[in-house]
Amino acid sequence: MKRFSSLLIVIFSLALPACGKTPPLTPQEQQTVNALTTNLIPRCVGRHLIDLPAGVTVKGSATVEDARLETKIMSLDAFNKEISAREAELKAVKSMDAHPFLYLNLPAWDEHSRYFMHRGSERSH
Repeated sequence: MKRFSSLLIVIFSLALPACGKTPPLTPQEQQTVNALTTNLIPRCVGRHLIDLPAGVTVKGSATVEDARLETKIMSLDAFNKEISAREAELKAVKSMDAHPFLYLNLPAWDEHSRYFMHRGSERSH
């Protein structure tokens, strides 16, 4: 039994240094990595800045307490048109009582961000 344990220790001690070693990149792989990392642009992902290649399109979404948040790249003029259209759409919804359907339309963190707070589904009022 002692001999078997010693043999296992020797095998593991010889095999362990090989774990975690990555082979060096081939010249083609190195060329690809160099091309991707020469022109990096910092992008904000949550609270982190990550350097990404210039040609990468950042897009994503999240769900926070059943509210779906999505990002979409657009010009400031297109953004303002969409915000105005959404505000008009929400203001046009008639409530069953005297209270307006849309009760908040404010900047989120700067003048180029908005959030709307309304009384629920447009179909229910």
